Amino acid sequence: IFKREGEKLTFDVNGDVYVVGPKIGNFSVYGGMRSIFPITVKDTMTIEARGGFYNESCDYLLQHYLSNHFRWENDFDNELRFNVKGRIAFPTRHISVGVQFENVTNFIYFDHNAQPAQFDGNVQVIAADVTANLRAWRIHLDNQLVYQFTSNREVLPLPDFALYSNLYYLDSFFKKVLTMQLGVSVRYHTAYYGNNYMPATGVFYVQNEHKIGNYPEMNVYLNFFIKRLRLYVQYANWNATLFGGRNYFSMPYYPLNPATFQFGLSWTFYD
Repeated sequence: IFKREGEKLTFDVNGDVYVVGPKIGNFSVYGGMRSIFPITVKDTMTIEARGGFYNESCDYLLQHYLSNHFRWENDFDNELRFNVKGRIAFPTRHISVGVQFENVTNFIYFDHNAQPAQFDGNVQVIAADVTANLRAWRIHLDNQLVYQFTSNREVLPLPDFALYSNLYYLDSFFKKVLTMQLGVSVRYHTAYYGNNYMPATGVFYVQNEHKIGNYPEMNVYLNFFIKRLRLYVQYANWNATLFGGRNYFSMPYYPLNPATFQFGLSWTFYD
């Protein structure tokens, strides 16, 4: 069921259920709404809300698995997930604020032995984010800040804060034939016990020995756009040798690339 015409209110409601097969009884109901309100002659405010309820059984290989290094036989209950999220945006000002909540019952994860396990209880996650893309003359500053809270860090670890910021100069030359972008970007998240990786099964599992994060990964870059030609030059993770420490890991035992010079070219040929 949906309504897609008009700006005052649009909505959609969807649902599905398995009636035959190994997932018989699984179902999901989800939907959302969107509305646009005028503030001034040029400014508008958009309000969006979405949510859903899901009853899902896990994949076959989480129940039954046999290999040279791992084997398990499980009888997991269905996961019950409920989530709701909302966002208020000001499109003409490039600013938006969002919040999300999710509750999972019978959460399935990989434990400290890299074996699938099920948490007998509820796990809640709350996330809030702010996006603000600012501009003054030809100077741009794009930002996104996310706050996350998890009720059980032992089965679902998350960093408290994550930040992405991009400061750049953008201009066009030669009657807008050449576009140039020069800037510096940074990605950062607070320290937490991030999941480890198991190559034998290709899964990520929880651990509580090594924290990752609390490191700003900074890149300096220069982009060129000439019609259908795109060219970039970048000095990635340039601060690795200057400040921030040596804790630049994407996960335990897997470091990011050190300070590296990169370049790339993309040229589309068509008439």
